[in-house]
Amino acid sequence: MFNDDIEITGKHAHYMRTLAPRGTEEKRMRAFNRYIDVYMIGAVIGYINGRKEEIDRSSEYKGVNASIHLATIQNEKKNLEIIFRTIMLLEGDKDEEERINRAFRDDLNRDKNNNHQKNMKLFNSYILGGISILYEEISQDALDREDLLSNIKEFVEDFNNDLILNKYEIEDIPYEADII
Repeated sequence: MFNDDIEITGKHAHYMRTLAPRGTEEKRMRAFNRYIDVYMIGAVIGYINGRKEEIDRSSEYKGVNASIHLATIQNEKKNLEIIFRTIMLLEGDKDEEERINRAFRDDLNRDKNNNHQKNMKLFNSYILGGISILYEEISQDALDREDLLSNIKEFVEDFNNDLILNKYEIEDIPYEADII
């Protein structure tokens, strides 16, 4: 798992290149330093928002590519595996044993079945959905650095408000006194 270069194509590659531009001139409009950061955060954002997308093969950006090289992947392999395994454990309404298999065993048994391939397709669909969300919320309408920073601030504040503050009522959090 995560032993090859990662190739993002189409509109998602365009989005990734916009979020983490490589040229020195574009650094002023950079929301992320590396493509791998967009990829990993995209997985989390896509899953949390329940947004999955397919590989883009038909948009005006169908010829655009963004590559994440194996050396970068190897440096982030533990983080990638944690994100992958967490999403596989949380995803869907399968029983506990099936989710554990999906997260920890299917990649070891890839010679016997194609479950790991299905799991990676699901994982990548969340990544693509998350990359789209990041682009739409952070970079799409940013005309200058101030717009970009304002969009990032608003995105983080909305994330905090929607998914942290509003999701968990204070009464829902178990305290040690409640457990005893």
